[in-house]
Amino acid sequence: MSHVFISYARKDGREHADRLAAALSAAGYPPWLDRRGIDPAKDFTGEIESAIRTASHVVVCVTPDTERADSFVRREVQHALMLDKPIYVAKVVAGALPPIHINTHTYFPFCDDWEASFAGLREHLARPAASYRPPAPAAPAHPLRPYVQRLYESANNHLETAIIKLIDLEIAETPDAVPAQKLDMIEMLFGDARGEHEFTSFDAAFKHFNRRALLLGEPGAGKTVTLMATARQAAADWLSDPSAHPLPVLGIIATWDAGKQQPLTDWLGAQKGLTPDALGGRTLLLLDGLDELGGERTEKRKDEHTGKEIEERYDPRQRFISALNAQLGENRALVTCRIADYEAIGQQVTLDGAVTLQRLTDAQMRIYLADLPDLQAAIDADEGLREMARTPLLLSYLAFGFRDRPDAVKELHDLREGALRDAIFNAYMD
Repeated sequence: MSHVFISYARKDGREHADRLAAALSAAGYPPWLDRRGIDPAKDFTGEIESAIRTASHVVVCVTPDTERADSFVRREVQHALMLDKPIYVAKVVAGALPPIHINTHTYFPFCDDWEASFAGLREHLARPAASYRPPAPAAPAHPLRPYVQRLYESANNHLETAIIKLIDLEIAETPDAVPAQKLDMIEMLFGDARGEHEFTSFDAAFKHFNRRALLLGEPGAGKTVTLMATARQAAADWLSDPSAHPLPVLGIIATWDAGKQQPLTDWLGAQKGLTPDALGGRTLLLLDGLDELGGERTEKRKDEHTGKEIEERYDPRQRFISALNAQLGENRALVTCRIADYEAIGQQVTLDGAVTLQRLTDAQMRIYLADLPDLQAAIDADEGLREMARTPLLLSYLAFGFRDRPDAVKELHDLREGALRDAIFNAYMD
């Protein structure tokens, strides 16, 4: 028998969720609820996603904390909606309101009459999940909803299948990577803000910089994974309330035609099937891989004075930055780039801030390799291997390669002059 997924806010819903889980278990409906106290800014893939996918029904315990814009419950509900799961609302605290995108779903007032509400819920759970039909939305669907749903699914699939799994990466502010910003009164009173911030997560930094930020990192540092996690959250936010959040639009910078210098709205609109009007001042542009445009190129043009054909050199990355700076307007943006490439461009994006992903610490590697003690031991014993594994991509490849081959760990102990390290580095860092 499949299980019933219980979604609840850790802050004020744990007691209610536990009581409901016990009652469901006694009634013959195996419950599934997360008891780890997940940080909303951290990963959503893995156990929770799988539990929602394999659930027969989803029950949402509504408490005051579920009304927060960054409530993890909203993410769980959004994922359940994507999978067309039967969703029921358990109102366990009087006055608490469900997320707007399930406010027309069947609800049970547990806060008024617990026993009667549970009996009603059991009646619905007894029905085949295949017979469930979601209620009509309270308002007509937004015309851009299908696009954002596809973005959410695409980002989620990327994070699920990527060999780099989200690690709680550390970041450092990199103020010199963007033009100096005018200081507000608070910053004037308490000191220059450039380089003064210590962020606990990329999400915190992105919000601080008004969602207009540059994300730098070495090859394999986790830039794309971080961007896709941001895209997934932005899509979930928009789907929950389009009026309160910017429209997320994903753009792979390598597909921009630097020769034609196509306007960004036309480029993104053609890719996503969006009209230029949809890319107005309430858009979040998620632009990945500035470095992937490559270095200098040659183009031919006619000299305006002589009429002769001449060759000129240009940097496509500079052209993209110029286009972004000129056309961004009031939109939000996240741009990713490799550190060395950005420094070589010689031109800056006019965003509100920049951060650089840091290499993994020993503690982070131990958390990631908790179920691979032999590999951890090999890394501990080899300083060169340990330094290589501080790059998330390479650590992920090591874990992936040795997870099902415990005997292969011996190869690490038998290394001579770092031959295997060099082979792995050259294969995956190009």
